[in-house]
Amino acid sequence: MKNVPETLPTDVTALQEMVVALRAQNDDLIAKNQRLSDMFRLAQQKRFGNSSESYPGQGELFIEAEELVEQTVEDDEEEAKMSPRKKAKREKISADIPRERVVHDIADEDKFCDCCQHALHQIGEDTNEKLEFIPAQATLVGRMAHARRKFTDAQKAMGKHKSGKVDWALNHIRKLYRIETQIKDKTIDERYRIMQEESLPLLAQFKTWLIKSEQQVITKNDLSDAIQYCLNQWEKLVRYTLDGRLSIDNNRAERAIKPFVMGRKAWMFSQTAKGAQSSAVLYSIVESAKANGLTPYDYITHLLAQFSQPEPDIEKLLPWNVNLG
Repeated sequence: MKNVPETLPTDVTALQEMVVALRAQNDDLIAKNQRLSDMFRLAQQKRFGNSSESYPGQGELFIEAEELVEQTVEDDEEEAKMSPRKKAKREKISADIPRERVVHDIADEDKFCDCCQHALHQIGEDTNEKLEFIPAQATLVGRMAHARRKFTDAQKAMGKHKSGKVDWALNHIRKLYRIETQIKDKTIDERYRIMQEESLPLLAQFKTWLIKSEQQVITKNDLSDAIQYCLNQWEKLVRYTLDGRLSIDNNRAERAIKPFVMGRKAWMFSQTAKGAQSSAVLYSIVESAKANGLTPYDYITHLLAQFSQPEPDIEKLLPWNVNLG
């Protein structure tokens, strides 16, 4: 027993307790190490893995529009040099816009004369108007795509260590999306009826599985995160079944803004303010055409042809009124 450290107990029971504690500590360290490995593997996949979110030549988008605007700016500058400068006048804000009156007044105790203590008379007041833009607010409905992404990330993080629970969740979510595909061209009433008859039972099964799996997956990892996310967001996950006009997720809206999000770094610096405005206008035209089932190139060609006419009918040129058949 000469090689045994003096800190170790000699009692067998105490030694057994120490071994159990060390084993638990080792298991905890192994779990944390696995968690870090999963996070690293997922980060590597997101950074270096295949992605369909890149668009070749996106850096050249709208260059022509900005070059044209640059020429316009140069012409404007030449014109400005030839004409005397005029003081800019601020346009009046339309009377139809609702107004909120904000009064900046002095304190009540300062409204009396220091000498005679009589109330002071108001001589005048300065007024001005400021236009405040309040952005529209949107309510998020479908989050199933986010839930599916959580389980997909968990599957990627596990690498070769496959999990039956992840596969079950993804297969179940696929069933829900399959129903969505089958009813996309149905009427609002038919969509609602089918969702009540087919989607709701699948969602009920999914929630039962989530509650059971939460108790079984004790280790903190991407799978437990996915399960917890679904349980926390459950009311939002099933909200689409309350109305036949709603979709299972908001992927359509996200796809519409995705090209702009992907290219915003390329468009962050425009050489001129008018160039940036032209880029925004062109982007709006392209996305409006796509949203109304038109090919952007054909629609823009149609617009240019019509604008060359003496008096084009703007109302008929709006994308929802155009049929390029």
